Amino acid sequence: MFLGRAGGLLITIVLLLLLVGCQTNLQQRELAETYYNLGNAYIELEDWRKAENAFARAIEIDPDMYRAGYNMARVYIHSQNYSKSADILHQLLEADSENIKFLETLAWVELKRGKIEQAQSIYRSLLEKDPANCNVRYNLSLLLSERDEYAEAYSLLLKCVYGQSSDAELLLLLGQLEQKLEWGSGLGWFERASELDPQNQVVLLELAAAYAQDRDFTEALDIYRSLSARAEEEEKGRFLLQQARILLVQLEENTRGITALKEALESGFKDVDKLAALYILLGEQNRGEALSAMEAELRRFQLFDVVEDAADGAVDENEDKTGDGMSLPEETEE
Repeated sequence: MFLGRAGGLLITIVLLLLLVGCQTNLQQRELAETYYNLGNAYIELEDWRKAENAFARAIEIDPDMYRAGYNMARVYIHSQNYSKSADILHQLLEADSENIKFLETLAWVELKRGKIEQAQSIYRSLLEKDPANCNVRYNLSLLLSERDEYAEAYSLLLKCVYGQSSDAELLLLLGQLEQKLEWGSGLGWFERASELDPQNQVVLLELAAAYAQDRDFTEALDIYRSLSARAEEEEKGRFLLQQARILLVQLEENTRGITALKEALESGFKDVDKLAALYILLGEQNRGEALSAMEAELRRFQLFDVVEDAADGAVDENEDKTGDGMSLPEETEE
């Protein structure tokens, strides 16, 4: 069986360890280094338990091998044992309190543990020490975004753009924050993100939605076509439905729209809520011909009854919410 590069390295290291056992004058540091490399090989193989054991042996032999401790903390992250990872990182920071990598990792771990204030405090401390660190700015912006502090998050990321240190993920977050702040559709940021990472599906979906929001339906349609053309069969349907929605609702091209809907259903798309939403929109536009054609396709796939029920339920719920917002006029004194 072919083990690949990591497997081959693993065999070599195990043989070295067997040889080491026969040596009485080998330096302990060299032995610790061998176990450290063994741990890294197990990481590549995603064998977290054996990686943990190897790093533990390296640390036992050489307690000052901090990189083995750090990699053990990473192993615990992969196995989602965040408490143990945090304990190791705190120990490492006792020896090297200014280590940026240790602090960044601890902040991320604290975030995963739900300790938001601690994570934010570490990120802000890191930013004071290293204002140009865009990885810290990005992670702090994600945290602030979760707390609805969109303006500060946006400002933090802009400094990376001005410093020409932005990547696709950072630009994607900027576009999303622009939407949250209601400053725009985020289109400019999404376009720049797609230039840096043309295959990023999340970026392309945001870009298509922004084009649609800005009523550039042709560009949005092209993106959904591209996504459906290269998507796996189980994902293809949702991109085809987006094409159908644009063609039927925005461009009012019934023939092409129904063709896209038919292809979505043939690919196995069965999201009743999304189908009901399209059905409702066509009804609100009084698009009788498109509604009839959609009904025929839904019946062909035995989905019409359930979609119609979902559409009726959504309309009723919307009417209930509208009624709840009404209040009686205040009494006036005579």
